[in-house]
Amino acid sequence: MVNAPKTLRTFCKAPKCKNHQVFKVTQYKAGKASLVAQGKRRYDNKQAGFGGQTKPVFHKKARSHPLAGEGGGAAAARRGGREGSAQRCGVEAAVGAAQWGHAAVP
Repeated sequence: MVNAPKTLRTFCKAPKCKNHQVFKVTQYKAGKASLVAQGKRRYDNKQAGFGGQTKPVFHKKARSHPLAGEGGGAAAARRGGREGSAQRCGVEAAVGAAQWGHAAVP
């Protein structure tokens, strides 16, 4: 979820108002997908018959872990763990983080 305000003061266009009011903010939700849309028909045609899945299916979720943004990717994995795990590993990981130009976590 995105951090967003629950209410918003904005202009009300109704003929009775014509001034700023407090409005409740809701998150956008897509409507029901149409079965007759051109893209859906093309996709269903391509999927029909033998051959399995024909298009990529997105499985990766958003990275919301507090240490997820501090990574080093594949290089960190080869070194034996993420640099951001210094908080959990103690002195050894903090030394490794300092070598890579990051501030050591106390």
